[in-house]
Amino acid sequence: MSPPPPFYSLRTRLVSVYLCVTLALCVITTAYSEQLKKGMVPVAPELLFKALPKSAEGWKLKQSKGRSGIGIWLESEVLREFERDIQQKSKKQEEPASTKIIIKDTAKAKGGELDLFDGFKPEKFPEEGYEYLYLGGVPAILANHKNKEIEAQFLIKDRFILTIIMRGQSSKKLKNWFKRVKFSVLLAIPEGPKVYLPNEVAVIKIDELDPSKSSSYGSSASIAETPGEEDDVSNVDSINNK
Repeated sequence: MSPPPPFYSLRTRLVSVYLCVTLALCVITTAYSEQLKKGMVPVAPELLFKALPKSAEGWKLKQSKGRSGIGIWLESEVLREFERDIQQKSKKQEEPASTKIIIKDTAKAKGGELDLFDGFKPEKFPEEGYEYLYLGGVPAILANHKNKEIEAQFLIKDRFILTIIMRGQSSKKLKNWFKRVKFSVLLAIPEGPKVYLPNEVAVIKIDELDPSKSSSYGSSASIAETPGEEDDVSNVDSINNK
């Protein structure tokens, strides 16, 4: 078979270069359009900490951490983990029971956990081990994991995701932990200003139990693809639906 004429290989190379340039321009244009999107500014972790319980009788605080940075959009999050006091440990238990309470300010950015609540309605999925329900008038997704963890996610004010993860406890204890969250703090937080995504984002990490591990630094902004006191939550549902 005779070799192709010289112009054929040249044409092929030109087409390849054209396709590469077009693809690069598409990537740059997409990144630029993402940069031009406006979104809400989340609150600082220090404010979210105020909504978490500081203590619980018979439990010790094991972790108290916070962070802010960028995911789907700008976001902030805090976590407190409680472990049952060793003196309260059951003889049959191999390890102490624990509870993690996490609050994330999603800044109402779509494409993440908020999407789980789209078209929310009470419904059970026994084969998959989870259900949609209301607890204290708040939309919740309850999952029973095979590792004996019980995880519940709650949507507050169409913005905040409250996650409670219990290990070594019955689902009946969920309501007790739920009531320890200060919902009044979250409900009082106003809508933040809308801004364009900055070129650089301050990444903050807070460790309240070991401040030496806390840090803050600047990072180039790029959007990712895809936890004492009881409080009255009787009015949460009406605010969520505003």
